[in-house]
Amino acid sequence: MNQNLINQYQITLQNKVLNWSSGDEIFKSIETNNRYLNEFIDSWSVEEMDEWLLPYLDQVINGTLQEYDTGSETITILIKQDLTYFLIDGVGTNYPTIPTQDFKEICLGWKEFLLTPPLNGTKVS
Repeated sequence: MNQNLINQYQITLQNKVLNWSSGDEIFKSIETNNRYLNEFIDSWSVEEMDEWLLPYLDQVINGTLQEYDTGSETITILIKQDLTYFLIDGVGTNYPTIPTQDFKEICLGWKEFLLTPPLNGTKVS
């Protein structure tokens, strides 16, 4: 992920330690200045991104698909070639957006972070 994108969206990628009764584990998290982006991206695994997000994102950017909608547990998005819309309740049609190319780069950065040791769920002694 390039530094301009990190600065623009105030992106922080962190390895946090969660304390469970069964032992401590690494939990990877992303925080940005866009709470809808945080909620959406944080719940995606590498496998899910590879199967249900990134291929379709590329197809929309390349013009093969006109649009694509998908969601996480709490947020649904609509990906169009120029903008990605966070379809949330209570805003009428004033949906928050992010440039689709920025969204793709953030997703790829998140995926790369998830693949970097220590991996999500790693036990900590």
